[in-house]
Amino acid sequence: MQILTLTALFAAAVVARPSPSPTDTEDVQVSNAVVQRQSLTDKSIKSLTFTLTSNNLPLSCETEWETSILGTYNCNRSNYYFRILNADPVTLNLQDITGYWSVFVLRGDQSDTSCNQVGTAKATLMAGCAAWVMFDG
Repeated sequence: MQILTLTALFAAAVVARPSPSPTDTEDVQVSNAVVQRQSLTDKSIKSLTFTLTSNNLPLSCETEWETSILGTYNCNRSNYYFRILNADPVTLNLQDITGYWSVFVLRGDQSDTSCNQVGTAKATLMAGCAAWVMFDG
């Protein structure tokens, strides 16, 4: 099984609320990568594995969250998200996914899973950190 390892990542969450707090947007890196989008039409790529870091240090979560796919929602594409426990490496099974992915790492104190005018998802999660992997279908 081939594993694609990510490294440097963009992460900016725009939260629609009157007075956003500084924790709503945080620059985060994913160790060992420079890719923001990757074609997943190649079925030889079976999974992604990466570790989250912030300022070259492991990203710690305020809440202990299991490392697993927790849910999906539709924003004119398929969006899969999972939560990180203690910045351990995360593997996402891509066996049945095609299209393109982008990774967003978000922190915040308010849930906001919605689409903007161009159909791009944005989100923050309550009390913790999370990684969103977005797939263009």
